[in-house]
Amino acid sequence: MKSLKELKVDLVMRQPVQSLDAEWPLRRAAQFLLEHGFSGAPVVDESEKIVGVLTLKDIARYAEWHLGIEEWSDEMDPEERLLHAQPRKKDGGTFTSTLVDQMTEPMVVGLMTKKACTVKSGTALSEAMSILLEGHMHRVFVVGPEEELLGVVSTMDLVRFFHDELADS
Repeated sequence: MKSLKELKVDLVMRQPVQSLDAEWPLRRAAQFLLEHGFSGAPVVDESEKIVGVLTLKDIARYAEWHLGIEEWSDEMDPEERLLHAQPRKKDGGTFTSTLVDQMTEPMVVGLMTKKACTVKSGTALSEAMSILLEGHMHRVFVVGPEEELLGVVSTMDLVRFFHDELADS
């Protein structure tokens, strides 16, 4: 393995990145995240530039505030509440939940976080890790020279990369 200071985000980033459209209904975005097993995804415009990020936590907070859900245990965080709200398979095998089925009105653009955490391709991996640690975040998106989405580095990607490097040494 190269010196840790020489490692770049490009070595660890996952690509291609599955993304959401800002004009999708929230229900479609929630089903997309659940089906793919993602805790969040970038929201991109027509030119593949990131305009925001939407997470299951954002969707779960919406469900809690706007769908009158009050009976959940205080020990469960909002993301767990969404995932455990009677998950089931719909016709055709689409994974959803009873809460997701109730989401019809809002659009992704109205609920997404407008600022996504990004780094340029070629950024030192140590810098990206510092950003994740300082911001208490789970993912950083890698963008190209025109700010187009190239990849993502999540905390799990980092654990997997270092695990594999240690196993091979």
